[in-house]
Amino acid sequence: MTAALAVCLTVPFAATVHGQAIQAKVATGSAHGVLLKADGTVWTWGANGYGQLGNGGGGDSAEPAQAPGLAAIKDAACGGNFTVVVRDDGAVWAWGGNENGALGTDSERLSRSDVPMTVGQSVPDKCEQLFSCETGAGKYIQICGEQDEADSSKWSGIQYRFGPADGPPELIFPKGPSKEGPSLFFSHEEQKGEYRVSVRFSTGGYTYRVYSTSKGEYEGGAGVRVSDSKGKLLADISCIERPQIFIDYLRKSLPCDMKNPHGAAACRESPYRGK
Repeated sequence: MTAALAVCLTVPFAATVHGQAIQAKVATGSAHGVLLKADGTVWTWGANGYGQLGNGGGGDSAEPAQAPGLAAIKDAACGGNFTVVVRDDGAVWAWGGNENGALGTDSERLSRSDVPMTVGQSVPDKCEQLFSCETGAGKYIQICGEQDEADSSKWSGIQYRFGPADGPPELIFPKGPSKEGPSLFFSHEEQKGEYRVSVRFSTGGYTYRVYSTSKGEYEGGAGVRVSDSKGKLLADISCIERPQIFIDYLRKSLPCDMKNPHGAAACRESPYRGK
């Protein structure tokens, strides 16, 4: 039996963790452990090569650390490189390696998940990237699309995604880009030697602007800004690396952002440079 298929049992026990006596259940995979505390929280430790600790893509851990985003968990079990838990309302969550569809989703679409996901959760196709960068929290800002096999300059189904490198995105917009029509809008400009690209979209009363500038190669030079309906800045999530970006493809594939300060002049092949 391979490690990925090895099955473990959940065993009730009493233990001391960080000096505190607890009643808990424990389960073990081939090289990781899962601790379910009586308060419904889940703690994991050990190897994390397949995301089996559920910590969002962090490394191996020699000490138990709480798996984020989980509460009211009543039972846990695991395979060799994945973990499954049951919430008190009957919902089933899983994370780690997805060999043979162990997480309840197509392994062709998702090879692993670094974060807990509901079993059977819908997962988008793999991202063909037009923009991608990692943020300080280990999440990724991405703009994805489908490239025309006959004409590489044509892209369709363009979509914004935010979330872990491996696992279901936390935010996808629009969910059905091919059916909903253009939802992301492009503009670019060059002012005082600084070149800036912007891709804007709005959802749920919030406006998002994915940006990349020539100001800095790393933090501060790219990211996504979120504003409310009155234009108040709510969040500015910066990339920690120079983004991978295909500007010409974005410009040719997205409609012009007529809400930029310069109108159609900021959507031409050459960026707007003022009068």
